[in-house]
Amino acid sequence: MSGLKLSPTASTAWNWAAGAAPGRAIQLGGKWTDGTRVTENGLFVDGRLHKIGGELR
Repeated sequence: MSGLKLSPTASTAWNWAAGAAPGRAIQLGGKWTDGTRVTENGLFVDGRLHKIGGELR
């Protein structure tokens, strides 16, 4: 089994935010998924999840 090797100069950066109130919530994240066509962004309102598919800038 091989181990994960990181460069001593490697860095990771991302933006993330989340919030919630009764009946609604929001999840936003950006940078770490740039260029992958995958996002983790969504809005939850009155029992329904709404995907935010675009990359955040």
